[in-house]
Amino acid sequence: PRSKFKRTLVFDLDETLIHCLDEDQDHDYDFKLDIQFSDEPDPVPAYVNLRPGALECLEFANKFF
Repeated sequence: PRSKFKRTLVFDLDETLIHCLDEDQDHDYDFKLDIQFSDEPDPVPAYVNLRPGALECLEFANKFF
């Protein structure tokens, strides 16, 4: 049975679920984001790798939270 109390699960995104580099260091990466900072004239690339098991962890947690 479900508890009457609402629960919250918090993940620290950077270094827990993903790893992000600001340079393409000749590594494979899962996806690239271009991030626009207000003080920068051009977008800054972010090369992102998903941590092993991150998607499975989120799918499992989604069932309960």
